[in-house]
Amino acid sequence: MVRERNTVKSALDKILNNEHLSEEEAKNLMDNIMEARVTQSQIGAILIGLRMKRETPEELTGFVKSMREHVKKIKTRHPIVVDTCGTGGDNLKTFNISTASAFVVAGAGIPVAKHGNRSVSSSSGSADVLERLGVNINLTPEAIENCLNYIGIAFLFAPLLHPSMKNVAPARRELGIRTFFNILGPLTNPAGADNQVIGVFDKSVMPTLSKVIKNLNPRHIYLIHGAGGMDELSLEGPNYVIEIKGRESREFFLDPEQYGFKKAPSSEFAVNNSEESAKKIMKVLSGENCPEKDIVVLNAAIAIMASNYTSDFREAIAMAQDSIDSKLALSKFEMLRTYTNTL
Repeated sequence: MVRERNTVKSALDKILNNEHLSEEEAKNLMDNIMEARVTQSQIGAILIGLRMKRETPEELTGFVKSMREHVKKIKTRHPIVVDTCGTGGDNLKTFNISTASAFVVAGAGIPVAKHGNRSVSSSSGSADVLERLGVNINLTPEAIENCLNYIGIAFLFAPLLHPSMKNVAPARRELGIRTFFNILGPLTNPAGADNQVIGVFDKSVMPTLSKVIKNLNPRHIYLIHGAGGMDELSLEGPNYVIEIKGRESREFFLDPEQYGFKKAPSSEFAVNNSEESAKKIMKVLSGENCPEKDIVVLNAAIAIMASNYTSDFREAIAMAQDSIDSKLALSKFEMLRTYTNTL
């Protein structure tokens, strides 16, 4: 215990002296936090100190590795699993586009482990809208595994699978500011998904986040920042994308109009609450031709690309459209809702 206190104090001293931690030091620090060996006052000082000096990719990599070790693991029989969990925080109050796209991807035959939580800054978090749609999100790890392995889609409710995060909750709540935890959540999928689309609310964090992801050597991840500040691919204009495969990356802009999508402002997709979001999701899954369907198809298509099923974006768009039009996406939703309510 003395050694652990010294480790924490040493790390805190370095942070407050504007010195960077090595990846190993950062991992050790997070291990202590996850295992409740750090006081709330110390956690607050660490979070503020890191934000003021700016976290390095090495520090964030160490934090992620520790957080992954402290998660309740979800086992899967699928060799590839996709996640569409983003950072949230764009404050545009749009309906749950990534949640809708998860059903579309699953309907296209690609397994999805949708990692998510309740709303923090949005009108409706993925957990909120799924509950509104009648899905039971409070499942055991075994039940989640059954959903993923036999239905092809599961919702991984973060508070149930990241029990160690309760150790930082009081300090985060009292501080009331954004910290690195807000951007690292998508990198800690309990099913180990590393074929992902990660929507990012703040374009300025993307270079650092990209370096962290490359340190983790993933299969295939798209970091996206939508036109108009959306943390999804937007129909408002060209979207900034960083594609990462292993330790290689490339940057490009994806313009939906080049693929036949009609331009639409982000405000068109705004909702006030989870009930309105649920109605829009069902409108999409029912196959109604509307801007909501277009934006879900666009985002599902890039998730299909992340799965490595195809490298042709037009083919991915066609797969997403067929998933909706054939009612396969709707079927995945209905199967998940039915199964989770039989437990």
